[in-house]
Amino acid sequence: MFLYKEKKAMSFVEIVLVLAVIGVVASLTIPGLRKHSQRTEMAQLAKKAYLNLNEAVDNASLTSGPISSWSFSDNKAFFSNYIAPNVKHTDINAEGAYLYSVDNMRIQVVSCGSGVCTIQVDVNADTPPNMNGKDIFRYEINKNNQKVIPSASYGTEALWKNNWKFTDGMWATSY
Repeated sequence: MFLYKEKKAMSFVEIVLVLAVIGVVASLTIPGLRKHSQRTEMAQLAKKAYLNLNEAVDNASLTSGPISSWSFSDNKAFFSNYIAPNVKHTDINAEGAYLYSVDNMRIQVVSCGSGVCTIQVDVNADTPPNMNGKDIFRYEINKNNQKVIPSASYGTEALWKNNWKFTDGMWATSY
């Protein structure tokens, strides 16, 4: 006769304890993973905006001549002449001040003067967070450099210099 009976399965209490531990671990790790995922996505979209703007400027150079011959005096004219015709877009606003690209980015020229035009890109259009340096970035087209460069404003240049990767400090900074 055996007094000890061998168990072949876990008890209900043991299962509940294991699930509770898994739940606690998940609740601690998922927000961090979600934050990291969002940071990575926004950085890659900022890089994509940079590449798209470079392509648009290259195409504009083919049709309008070298950047050194472009007019940098008026935001709207710069946008209409060089950016809008060379960015694949789904919608352009009635005033011709900004467009929505096929990549769902909101692109607009925010300032022009002294041989430099600043282009602002909201990489996820009107979807939140809509914060400078998080999903809104700035790029400059310079008559002297004759290329698109990430602007120092909104942390775009810092993101570019860090190989399009956010650091904790960059993500925490408000611009």
